[in-house]
Amino acid sequence: MAESSPTGLWAVWWHVPLEYEEEFNAWYNTERLPQITRIPGVLKGRRYQALDGVPKYLALYDLQDETIIAGRAFQQATATPTPWAARMLRVTQDSHRATTYRLLSTAGTAPVHDTPYLYIGTHDIAIEFEQEFNAWYDQEHAPGLARVPGCPRVQRFLAINSQPKYMAIDDLERLDVIKSVAWATARDTEWTARLRPHRQNRTRQLYQLIFPTT
Repeated sequence: MAESSPTGLWAVWWHVPLEYEEEFNAWYNTERLPQITRIPGVLKGRRYQALDGVPKYLALYDLQDETIIAGRAFQQATATPTPWAARMLRVTQDSHRATTYRLLSTAGTAPVHDTPYLYIGTHDIAIEFEQEFNAWYDQEHAPGLARVPGCPRVQRFLAINSQPKYMAIDDLERLDVIKSVAWATARDTEWTARLRPHRQNRTRQLYQLIFPTT
């Protein structure tokens, strides 16, 4: 497939019963991920594991645009699961969720290889502060974090079919980046302090790349 800059993202979170975890990982790495990445418009896929908390597993797929998931090619490719997929979907039916996103903005530069860690935050914002919030994130917050050594890129997404409305993904070369003085300086500004009380349904989680590794 020709190189294309993705403007969509499909995120799938899974929490797997312990007794099925080994089989689930084998299924996802050898069957599920290759199946999804063969679909036209799906540019790349990779898997992560949460360093703490649940859901434990996350798969991210870069999309040509957010319409790929609702398109005919994707729906046809996933309409009839294999016996192995049917088994894994059955044992995880109450413990996985998927969200389609549209890319809103990018600060920094895409890393040559996937960074070993991601710092992912989701949130809503009180409607009366939404315009200012978007300006703050794109003009100050994301560029500031992307200048911190060890954080080459910050991306911000809009959820198409679920809540919270916004998601941000920070690429991290090392875990200690988010504990650095530079990170705290970029994060804790007066503008940040003004908007922080108006962010709602906020989650933050660290993930480690598990497949494929680079």
